[in-house]
Amino acid sequence: MKKLARWIALAVLAAWLVSDPAAAAHAAHGAIGWLTHAASALSQFASNL
Repeated sequence: MKKLARWIALAVLAAWLVSDPAAAAHAAHGAIGWLTHAASALSQFASNL
């Protein structure tokens, strides 16, 4: 059942990428920006210890 759910999720993601690449790129950019912000915050926290 988990494999089927994973394949369905990948199929939906692939269909979204093909149907609306600009939105997919925007979402990826936002996720990368969030990761960059989180890494910066963690670095600042560690340097203040």
